[in-house]
Amino acid sequence: MDLNKDLTRILGFSLLDWFKDKEMLKYLVVLIVIYVVFSFGMLVMAVNSFSGISNNMTNPMEIIPILLGFYAMMGLILIPFIIVAVVASYLIIARGLKLSKKTSTRINLTRFVKYIILEIMSGLVATLSLFNVKYLLIGFVGFILTILGFIMLPLGISAIALAGALIGIGVLLLIAYCVIVVYNSIRLSVGEVIFVEGEKSIMKSLEKSWKITKGNVLNIFIAELVLAVILMIINFVVTIPAMAYSMIISIASVMGGQVSNMTGLGIMADPIYIMLLVPSFIVSAYFIVAGNLFIVGIYNSLKKN
Repeated sequence: MDLNKDLTRILGFSLLDWFKDKEMLKYLVVLIVIYVVFSFGMLVMAVNSFSGISNNMTNPMEIIPILLGFYAMMGLILIPFIIVAVVASYLIIARGLKLSKKTSTRINLTRFVKYIILEIMSGLVATLSLFNVKYLLIGFVGFILTILGFIMLPLGISAIALAGALIGIGVLLLIAYCVIVVYNSIRLSVGEVIFVEGEKSIMKSLEKSWKITKGNVLNIFIAELVLAVILMIINFVVTIPAMAYSMIISIASVMGGQVSNMTGLGIMADPIYIMLLVPSFIVSAYFIVAGNLFIVGIYNSLKKN
């Protein structure tokens, strides 16, 4: 993968070029609707659930039923949202492959379930270094040393120095292993594209991703970093009005204005604030499309080279 040559093309493909495709725009509209419904649902739930919390509560246990009710309701909204997001991810990747003049396999219930398992397995393989097992020892040793260090801390002053050394070495090893997990994740990053393209086996999709990304980890990481910075800037820009409005309301409240009831949960129920959040919901949907097409662009570049 030639980063200098391919990065502009990959970013163009994932951020802008697909706006010319009507099918992709349909997916974007569906995602926007889902995001708006989900986000409004979460806001309404938060306001309704926590508005009953009183400052006069003397027993901390009183908040537990409220939290349990909130998380139960959140689950009811989150599960269908995740299902739609997974289906959308599959369809976007498939459409991206078609726009790249490549084939893809239509989604059905079996492929949908396998796709979810693929996502889970990708995380497990990366976390446990299953394709690079020797590096798992670094994380294991770091974990054991850190635990031993914390166990030794209460043993007295004489053990503090040794405990501190064990914790320090353990934390350094855990940090090093986190870098290895990131490396593993990049090596597995195009597995879902390979699966959507037509591979039937989950593990073979991940194995092919591991093989095709060899020697390109740094280039892929830099490309992902550039995309992340661009998306962060876009997200920051669209959230400025909502943040500014919230800040104005908070300042007015502190100064004793007549909007003192519009802080905390109150601001979340403010129609103006909610309307100012809509652009961030739209951008969140856009991020799903751009992120999935970015992976397709990386895959295309790797196959070409």
